[in-house]
Amino acid sequence: MSSMSAPAEYASRDDLSRGFAGLLRRLVELAPDDARGHRGDRGAMSALRRGLGAPDGYSAERSRVVAPFVPANARDADEAAMYMVASLFALHPHHTLVNEDMPRSRGLGATLARIRIRADGDEDKGVERRFILALDSDAEHLPERLRHLVTLLDARLPGAPVDYFALFQDILDWHAADHRVQRRWARGFYARNTDTSETDEQPGETTNDDPDN
Repeated sequence: MSSMSAPAEYASRDDLSRGFAGLLRRLVELAPDDARGHRGDRGAMSALRRGLGAPDGYSAERSRVVAPFVPANARDADEAAMYMVASLFALHPHHTLVNEDMPRSRGLGATLARIRIRADGDEDKGVERRFILALDSDAEHLPERLRHLVTLLDARLPGAPVDYFALFQDILDWHAADHRVQRRWARGFYARNTDTSETDEQPGETTNDDPDN
């Protein structure tokens, strides 16, 4: 009787984290920085931005950047998360430096809280409306709704850093039954006295979240 091999296991959370940490370092290399005289690769960044609007979520031109870092046995949803966050980075290529002396980011909600209140002190209902839509998003609509929010952030606060490593982890947990990611984002967004120190690092820095370091 012939023996059947056991099905291959999916990529672990650590595998995905290592893969994305490598991708994030590559994205920072590709991002142009005129102030520092770094040319980057504008073509690659444009391809990543265009891919976020692909009807079925797939864009072949993004593959040359993202595919080398995707674990071979990654779930489709986990691979899609890597592509999504890479494209969001291309929209707003400013990654916050995270090290052992800093608390983990409270999520994208805390970052977006910086544009919730207008200069005149009034609440920006448009930002709030788009944020709520994002919190209610399923897998199909999440990329587009996050694209709107990150585009708004880039327009209002062009250099505001985002913890993209934390964002990737949050997307992996987006469909958790307890809605822990959405709850944490909402707490950060609606905090009365938002502490934005975690987003005040210099833009364009790489993260120190690689599990191998």
